[in-house]
Amino acid sequence: MWKPPQGLWKMKALREVGWVLLEDDAVEVAQEVGELENLQRLSIYVDCEKPNGPKVLEELALSLSRTHSLRSLDMGTLSYEANAFNFLLELPSPPRLLQILRIAGGIDKLPNWVESLTYLVEFHMSWAHFINDQLFGVLCKLPNLKSIWMQRNCYTGLELVARAVHNFPALKNLRGTCDQEMPRVCKFEEGSMTKLEKLSLNFDNWSEKSIVGIEHLTSLKEVQLAGKRGNPALDRTLEQLKTESGRHPNQFTVGVKYD
Repeated sequence: MWKPPQGLWKMKALREVGWVLLEDDAVEVAQEVGELENLQRLSIYVDCEKPNGPKVLEELALSLSRTHSLRSLDMGTLSYEANAFNFLLELPSPPRLLQILRIAGGIDKLPNWVESLTYLVEFHMSWAHFINDQLFGVLCKLPNLKSIWMQRNCYTGLELVARAVHNFPALKNLRGTCDQEMPRVCKFEEGSMTKLEKLSLNFDNWSEKSIVGIEHLTSLKEVQLAGKRGNPALDRTLEQLKTESGRHPNQFTVGVKYD
C-alpha cells in the first residue's frame, strides 16, 4: 500500500487509484479523492484509530458521494474493528454507477443505499459478522447482481438462509469461503435464487456443516466444495450432493478441492 501525497486532486485524468492507505493524518487527501471526476476504479484502505481518524472517514464519505464515474470500489481496514465502516451508513449519495463493490471491515448492517445500485454486478464482503437476513435481505433487491462472494467472517449466524422472498433476479454465482465455524447450515428455500448456476462452499474446519434444500436451486449447474481431506462433514456433503445430482433436472456437476 502507499500513502498518496497532497495534490492528488490535480491529476484530473486519473481513472484508477489502487492500494491507497489513509491514516489519521490524511484529512486533505480524503477530501481530494472527491475531486477526481474521471475516477472509475478505487482500492482504498483505512487505518484511522487515532483521534483524527473520524474526520478522515467523514471526508472520505463526502468524497465517495462525489465520485460519479466510479465503477469499482474496494474498501478495507487494517484494524477490523466491529464498526470501522459505519461511516458508510451516512453516505450522502452513493456512487450509483458502481458495478463492483468490496467491503472488508466491520459494519453494523449493509447501508440502505446499496439497494439503489442497479448496475452492481459483483459484491464481496468480509469481517461484517452479519446474522439473519442482513446480507440476502438487501442484496436480493439488486436487478443485475450476478455474483456474491462471502469471505472470512462475512456471516456469523448459525444458519444462512436464502428465503423464498430472496429471489435474486440475476444471481448466477454464490461463493462462500468463510473458514470459521459459522454458518453451520446453508439453506435454500423453494423459490430462492432461481437463476443460480454455481455454488462454491468452503469446509476448511472440522465443525459440522451442511447444505439443505439444494433441490430448490432449479438452475444449478455446478457445486464446488473445498476443505481438508478426511473432514467428515465435507465427505458427507459430497456424497449427499452426488445423490441429489442424479435427481436434479440439470444433473449438476460436483467437484471438491482438498487442501
